[in-house]
Amino acid sequence: MPRLALVATLALLCLAGCGGTGSTGFSTGGSSSQNSQAISVNAGPTGQYANGLFTSVTVCFPGSLSCQTIPDVLVDTGSSGLRILNTAIQLT
Repeated sequence: MPRLALVATLALLCLAGCGGTGSTGFSTGGSSSQNSQAISVNAGPTGQYANGLFTSVTVCFPGSLSCQTIPDVLVDTGSSGLRILNTAIQLT
C-alpha cells in the first residue's frame, strides 16, 4: 500500500503544473498525446478510499465494435491485468 501512496503523490506533484481541479478532487485534463490517460485522485465512487487514483477505461466485446466506457476504475500499480465487477458492465 505505501507504493500506491508514493505513486499517487508523485502523480500529483508531476501533474500539478498541468492544472485542472474537479469538484470531487484533483483531475487532469485531456491531452493530445497518445500515451496519456486522464486520472482523478479522490475518495472513489463509494467514498471509501483515501486519495485513490481513478481513471476510465473503454472495454470492447471481442470481434465487434460494441464498446463501453467504465468510469471510476481504481489504478493499482502493484497488479497486472484489469478486473471489472460484472455490475459495472451493461450487456446489450
